[in-house]
Amino acid sequence: MMKNVLTVLLAFVCTYGTANADVVGFNFSGAVIYSDSFPDTQVDSLVTGSFNYDLNSAITIDSVNYAPGEVSTYIYNAPNAFVANINGHTLSSNTLKYTLFANVTGNVGDHFVISAYNVQLDGVSTDGGTLGFSLGSFLASSDALVNASQPKNLDLALFDQPAFNYASYHSPTGATLLQFSVLSLSPVAAPVPEPETYLMMLLGLGLMGFAVKRRKLSA
Repeated sequence: MMKNVLTVLLAFVCTYGTANADVVGFNFSGAVIYSDSFPDTQVDSLVTGSFNYDLNSAITIDSVNYAPGEVSTYIYNAPNAFVANINGHTLSSNTLKYTLFANVTGNVGDHFVISAYNVQLDGVSTDGGTLGFSLGSFLASSDALVNASQPKNLDLALFDQPAFNYASYHSPTGATLLQFSVLSLSPVAAPVPEPETYLMMLLGLGLMGFAVKRRKLSA
């Protein structure tokens, strides 16, 4: 019985730590540069948002090697998400495709691109609206992306083409309804465990210590 309890607690501790270490997230801010029929929005309106991805949850991976450079595509579903907040309205999606261009020559360089499908506006389906989010550098030597693997960190300063650091929201017919620049990018802090989680971990460690001590006394 004691052995089973210890096994479960140890598995819980390991799983919790690993799961949180594998989720990468970023907050961003920007400003509207174009608006057509998007509600309550004008040029220079503030945009804030976030996106995240689990390094182990890509369901489709496609990689192409160039000389030099590589391009990789990763597909994610919920709970991975992209969210943008504009003047009290929210664009969101859980159907995401990440495309990474790393060290590709021929005026491509490094690009980090998110394509969001089945976009919702204020929690309501747009019946096929899409959103694209892009960070770009034309210099293959910029090291904005070291390779085409899912990055654990992104430095906006290394994506040195501001004109390509932007996002676009499109209607189901492909019409552009909103565009905004990306002006800041910062990693999301790792979640702090709840007190109950700490208690479980401490109980697990205590039980493990007790079991080791009991085994020594029995020997």
